[in-house]
Amino acid sequence: MQRKENYLKKRIALFVFYDQDGRTDRSEEYLIRSIAMFVDRLIIIANGKVTEEAYSILKDITDDILIRKNTGFDAEAYKEALLAYLDAGELAEYDELTLIN
Repeated sequence: MQRKENYLKKRIALFVFYDQDGRTDRSEEYLIRSIAMFVDRLIIIANGKVTEEAYSILKDITDDILIRKNTGFDAEAYKEALLAYLDAGELAEYDELTLIN
């Protein structure tokens, strides 16, 4: 699906997930790919380990992947991703910020 930039707001999304074994399943991959179609930038945050296969799948969707310890619940994951990837000026360039778990 092709976006019509002049009709849509500029959007960024942060997607947090955790899997005990560090894997992604097909439903997560489908969801993440679907989200990516509707945002200008997608940052994926993995709480805990990620297998090489899962990392490869995620890397195919976005270059913005943060793998972090599974601490501080989801709010800490969002905070860490925002600090790691964006400064206040850059964040202000977006019209919408969507947090997804």
